[in-house]
Amino acid sequence: MKRKYYLVLIFVIALTASIGIKNKNPNRSRETYIKILSKDKFFSKLQNAPLWMTEQIDEDLEYPRLNKVSLNALTKTYWNMKKRFHETKQDFIRYRIVDNTLYQYFPEDEKFTKKEEAFEKALKTVLKLKKLPVIDFVFSNIDGLPSNKDQKDKSFYYENKKGFYLVDDNKYQAPIFTRAKGSDVKVGILIPDYYVLSELWPKMQKEVLKLNTEIDWDKKINCFHWRGASSKLFRFKLCELSLNHSDIVDAGFVEKMDDRKIRELKFWNKYDVYQKLKKNYASLEEQIHNKYLPVLDGVMCTYPGFHWRLLSNSVVLKQESIEKQWFYRALKPYEHYVPIKYDMSDLFHQITWAMQNDDKCKKIAKNASDFVMQNLMIEDVYVYLYKVLTEYSKYQAFDKKDLIKDLKQDKNWIAISNRRKANEILKKRKLL
Repeated sequence: MKRKYYLVLIFVIALTASIGIKNKNPNRSRETYIKILSKDKFFSKLQNAPLWMTEQIDEDLEYPRLNKVSLNALTKTYWNMKKRFHETKQDFIRYRIVDNTLYQYFPEDEKFTKKEEAFEKALKTVLKLKKLPVIDFVFSNIDGLPSNKDQKDKSFYYENKKGFYLVDDNKYQAPIFTRAKGSDVKVGILIPDYYVLSELWPKMQKEVLKLNTEIDWDKKINCFHWRGASSKLFRFKLCELSLNHSDIVDAGFVEKMDDRKIRELKFWNKYDVYQKLKKNYASLEEQIHNKYLPVLDGVMCTYPGFHWRLLSNSVVLKQESIEKQWFYRALKPYEHYVPIKYDMSDLFHQITWAMQNDDKCKKIAKNASDFVMQNLMIEDVYVYLYKVLTEYSKYQAFDKKDLIKDLKQDKNWIAISNRRKANEILKKRKLL
């Protein structure tokens, strides 16, 4: 009898211990994207990450490498962005990771939603996959950090917001994690965008790949097809071509009109012609039926538009850009896309070239699709995010003790690895 009792006791202790081990990671699986990726593929790709990833991360981390990130700089940069871009202040977020627990700073004068951001879920996914070092960083949840230089066609989204991410005293400037940036923005650290970090990207990939099996290159229409918003002046050049060359160009705007858009169109002196350039929405299938798919910058870079067009087995005509995303470095003109000058002065010439070089365009389209399959799958996206977070942690001018001390002193820091518990705290503080 005693032996049975001891056996039961040992079993209970072992079961409790195993549950404890399982629950050691504070991040809840249901609050992650862990189910949409393969752990085996992630770790395999992490061991064999392509050189371009390392090169891009090294380039982005040049600023913190020369100017170690201090807690003071993080605080000043964070509040400066909220002040200078007040209309969207909730999109500037400060995260902290200590003992694989994710924390977020919640200012007392802002209201928050119960639902976690896509990037929050992405961070928890990384924490589920592999332990991260101690990190504190500022994240921008807007389209990107635009060039600080004057741009004639800068989107009204950034109207009067030149250099909103820069502090007056450079010694208090912290780097900022962003999904896109101007090529001259030294303080921006590129990360994958919210779309490719979520379940939306694998779903879109599946849809595009299915269409690829149904629509061969030779079945595609010899047409340059584009739909989008009138968020940059250069986009009008392509759409206006379709007025006089409708046999080869089908390009137009699909967007809602509001007061800001009307002001923008009038400022560009494009309000009247805009009415002629409006088109009906086109589905993914309708677009992929065309051989030629232009990619033009909008408010910032085009995502996920660039990603799926590269995968589509149609050839991409990409406008040269002063803005970039995390994977642009790996792409080569005439290998993965056909380039168009930034001012689009050679647009018609490149359209003509593409139509006269069908075999070359077919090869470029195949190269682009292969590139996505080898470099932009969901596991690749998370390899990049893990690598950039890990490398960034090496250039911080503080340690774990400093962060733990600050967490105890400043109650605005709340652990969000378990969102349900975090929301209870936020509700008590009337921040929800």
